[in-house]
Amino acid sequence: MMKKLKAFVLVFLFFTSTIFFAQQKEAFIDNVIKETYENSQLEQLGYELLDEIGPRLVGSTKMKTAHDWAVTKFNQLNSSRLCLEVREESLKT
Repeated sequence: MMKKLKAFVLVFLFFTSTIFFAQQKEAFIDNVIKETYENSQLEQLGYELLDEIGPRLVGSTKMKTAHDWAVTKFNQLNSSRLCLEVREESLKT
């Protein structure tokens, strides 16, 4: 009788915990979707990089322009959010 009660309690706790964690997971996904639609800068950043700077070949002046743009953007975006060091390194072949 005691084993059955323990088994029932364990099964009950298992199912209630999965419901609890599923609700937390759903809230997290909702927050990610909300952030994406309300605060995303992806479209603007993509426009600046792809349309304004344009295609880039390795070693070209457009690649240097894109690199400088990316370093500037990372420094602007991460100045208050993250501590990210962006540095310029020359690639020698």
